[in-house]
Amino acid sequence: MQVKTRKGKIDGNHIIYHYIQKNLVPRNDSFSKELIERLIVDLSIWLPVEYYREMPLLFPYALRDQECRKNRSRSGLEEWGSANEMGFFRDDNTLIKGVVKPLSIKSRIVKEYDGSKPGDGFTACHIWRTVVAEGQRIPSCCSFMTYSFIPNLVWLPKQVAKFTDRDGSYAQLVLEKISCMLYTGIRTDDIIRKLWSMLPEPDVKINVDVDSLNFFEINRDLLQDRRERLKKEIENIIELAGSRKESKVHIKCSRYVPSLITVEQPSHIKNWLNQIRNLVI
Repeated sequence: MQVKTRKGKIDGNHIIYHYIQKNLVPRNDSFSKELIERLIVDLSIWLPVEYYREMPLLFPYALRDQECRKNRSRSGLEEWGSANEMGFFRDDNTLIKGVVKPLSIKSRIVKEYDGSKPGDGFTACHIWRTVVAEGQRIPSCCSFMTYSFIPNLVWLPKQVAKFTDRDGSYAQLVLEKISCMLYTGIRTDDIIRKLWSMLPEPDVKINVDVDSLNFFEINRDLLQDRRERLKKEIENIIELAGSRKESKVHIKCSRYVPSLITVEQPSHIKNWLNQIRNLVI
């Protein structure tokens, strides 16, 4: 993202971000922190606690792989939706973005939000930048354990989201703290505690009324449908991974099942899905 064009002109679409990031944030004073906090608190959009209670992982069989849109198979087709060597669905945030498309926003603070659905200019963000998985520090979106874990997800206007891209930034710490305030203690399953241990609570104090945050409104019928569909997807994946059997089952993408049945290390996804299959109530 460049604020200046080749002709030396200033791009007004990005100047506010650059001004705050380069002029205010480095001061690290109370005013700068309060400004960042207000932008995050007032403009972030969250999945409600009820959604998390019933479906804590949206796509437990998926992880982020940015190369899946760039790489091409021998046929010349992109690899989005194909299984990796362990059987996990290779996504680029497309699945996550699709979750909220049919949902309206409930907002007490921002009248433009209230009753609207997210359109252009919003992005789904992973709150914790990195986690330790299998002894390695990796981006949280690249771990199948935290990629679609609801406490690790928030929706932000793109210009605000840019402030959270720096690991350890105050904007990131604020998001982490809000997530902990919203979702900790709701689920006490052993596997949920394990996931939370990968997302440590930040050492920061903020004064936030979580009831005044912006939330996507639950559509009960839609949630029930998604829950039942996820149960079937989990069962199908456990059965098909590495089976070498042809199947007419379709899971999100026509590439996934054909590549799933031939994966070399199916025990990885099978073991994981067997651990979390009872989380969807």
